[in-house]
Amino acid sequence: MKNLTNPNSKKNQQNKERSSVENISLQNNKPFSDKIVFAIMGIVFLLIYVYIFDKKADLNGDNFAYYALGKSIHDFRGFSSIWAPVASPHNHFPPGYPFILSIGMFISSSPVFLTSINGFLLFISVFLLYKFLNNIGTDQRLSLVISVLLFLNATLLKSSTIMMSEVCYLFGTSLVLFFVTQLKPNTSVLKDYYLLFLILALGFSFYVRSQGLSLFVGVLFFLLLSKQWVRFGVTLVGTAALIYPWFWRGKQLGGNSYADQLLSKNPYQPELGKANVSDFVERFLHNVQRYVTIEIPNGTVGTKVEYFKESYTSGEWVFGICLIVLVFFGFWMVKKAYKPLMFGVIGGTFAIILLWPEQWYGSRFLFNMIPVLFILAGIGFYRLLELLMKKLSLSFFITPFVLLVFIIPFSDSLKELHDYAQEPYPAPYSNMFDVAEWASANTPESAVFCCRKPEMFFYFSNRPSVNYVNGVEKEVIKGLEESKVRYVVLEQLGYGSTYKYLLPAIQKNPDRFKLLYQVPNPDTYLFEFH
Repeated sequence: MKNLTNPNSKKNQQNKERSSVENISLQNNKPFSDKIVFAIMGIVFLLIYVYIFDKKADLNGDNFAYYALGKSIHDFRGFSSIWAPVASPHNHFPPGYPFILSIGMFISSSPVFLTSINGFLLFISVFLLYKFLNNIGTDQRLSLVISVLLFLNATLLKSSTIMMSEVCYLFGTSLVLFFVTQLKPNTSVLKDYYLLFLILALGFSFYVRSQGLSLFVGVLFFLLLSKQWVRFGVTLVGTAALIYPWFWRGKQLGGNSYADQLLSKNPYQPELGKANVSDFVERFLHNVQRYVTIEIPNGTVGTKVEYFKESYTSGEWVFGICLIVLVFFGFWMVKKAYKPLMFGVIGGTFAIILLWPEQWYGSRFLFNMIPVLFILAGIGFYRLLELLMKKLSLSFFITPFVLLVFIIPFSDSLKELHDYAQEPYPAPYSNMFDVAEWASANTPESAVFCCRKPEMFFYFSNRPSVNYVNGVEKEVIKGLEESKVRYVVLEQLGYGSTYKYLLPAIQKNPDRFKLLYQVPNPDTYLFEFH
């Protein structure tokens, strides 16, 4: 009888031994403290960011609107389109990023300073993703290497030098992912402060970009499959309460222009009417091709692309599919408990952007998912490498730091970004900015200008500006009269609408347009309208 052992005690002993082994593994898994990692990542990012930073204003146009909206909030003029002759309430871009800019303006209104806020947010975002990786069980060394490689991603770096909302949205996404992994399901909801932080992060993400609804859906999907019923209900009600005011405001202002564009056949040709079911099917099929062959590869690993293509090569398809396979394998390696979160967030994002109008192209629409896809591809690639090395009995060669070899191909993008930052503005834009600065010094502050890029012209001239009507000559003239336009800018930025609508109106009414100022090569004109 004395020699008999209790099977339960033997199982308990095995559990204790397994637990001690896991603890040792975890200790070996974190050779660096968070302070050391933060310092390493900070030094690497600072060196890269200073090298590639572009002081020029980006020429996409939306960034100038964000600046004006931030200035509107900062000057206590509400959330208004202050570049227009009558500063009406704005209902296209959400107010989250302009609010961040308005806070920055209390320190400095310098465009360089305001743009560099995005650099800071990118660094914090990547550090939060590093913490997220650790929290879901990824080896700390692998987490660190992947995070450092993210600092070499051309899409992320370029966007961090532009006064746009993408990086701020990534920051919100990183907060959401981090706070989800900090939830304490076994404690009372009232004591789980991270649940409150999660709800605030979801609300913040939505107010930065309406696309933040995909994060909301992804988190609810995770909480539902995790059977965290109370947290599901609290998150649903709390986040809905936070974002409802924006929907209510949009309804009061006659609807959200962003949603209207999404539902149009062509957001730049509203006269074509609303999209129907067949239009959305066509969009979906077109976008699947584009995202597999161009947007995902370009955004994730920085391949060079051509944006206007009617067909895609077999090489582009093979590369895109292989990259997606790596992402799926990395997803498979994620802890089972967090698979619903990753699936919900990624799936929610693509459910939206695959229905985007074809005219909205570019990897910036999946910007907040680029680091997530990169992380999963990195994990997938490393785990496949581990399996291969073990198969060849060479596992002693494998270490996460071997992935740093990718610094060599990725660093090419740094040189390109640096060189681009040193270039001047293209001549057509430089000439228009010259006209804007002349107008700022030689025209009344209240004078209304008409040009193809009103927000851009306002940025350089501080003069209220409007676009011209896309119509026949009489409609263009009527639009100028109704907007009380005093000056008209005829530029050569390359937009077809200028030659189709504005130029004919000027040519057919020479007595109403008096030339005041001209910049050559290419010719850019400022007319006084009578």
